Amino acid sequence: MTEAKWLAHTHRYTLRSLCDQIHFLGKQNRNRRRLRLFASACCRRMWDLLRLDVARKIVELSEAHADGTVSGADLQAARDHPDLADMEALLRGERGDRTQFSARVIYAIEAAAFLAEPNFYSFNGGPSFVVQLTSHESAGDFLPEPGWYNGGQKWGVEFDEVELAVKAKLLHDIFGNPFRPVAFSPSWCSDTVLALASQMYESRDFSAMPILGDALQDAGCNNADMLNHCRGEGPHVRGCWVVDLVLRKK
Repeated sequence: MTEAKWLAHTHRYTLRSLCDQIHFLGKQNRNRRRLRLFASACCRRMWDLLRLDVARKIVELSEAHADGTVSGADLQAARDHPDLADMEALLRGERGDRTQFSARVIYAIEAAAFLAEPNFYSFNGGPSFVVQLTSHESAGDFLPEPGWYNGGQKWGVEFDEVELAVKAKLLHDIFGNPFRPVAFSPSWCSDTVLALASQMYESRDFSAMPILGDALQDAGCNNADMLNHCRGEGPHVRGCWVVDLVLRKK
């Protein structure tokens, strides 16, 4: 992939173009932490569909694992939770309160569960697989019939181009322009800059990004890419390349 194609993909919202970008990052051995945070952010966008508590817990553990505060064993333990043992019974409404899950709910739970797989970075393209499972349009959702899930043969829901567009923006929020990495000057990391970045990272509330841009400029930052990213429309999530630079996260 060339820089021109990377930048062009910012305006091309198809599953193929997004997976091409992820594949490029994987081939270049780009930061696995950020790829995991991207996949976790995709799952967070489907939070209401994660009808199992353990699925939401795995997303939280995945983010913590990306930052090195949770082990792979802890993730695997969550993946082995009995609620995830028989997804076919869940979709048929044959467990618990017998509530039947829709196709999009099943897909979202599968995506979250996949974050805890030991081969997350290799199987089906890792984050690309999560993107596919969390990008189905709501209008085509349905309640599956028996046999829909057998042997992994699932009849799908169409992909939502609007959702794919958001995910493309999330990927660029996290990786920026990999062809033109920005050198961050320690002199730009004022107390205000550090406090803002830390607060947003911990709270996952990035509404103060424009204020961070002002604080960076006040501290002497003259890098247009950084300032424009802070003042742009977003969205921003954990792993945002500007916040990561401030916090010296790798």
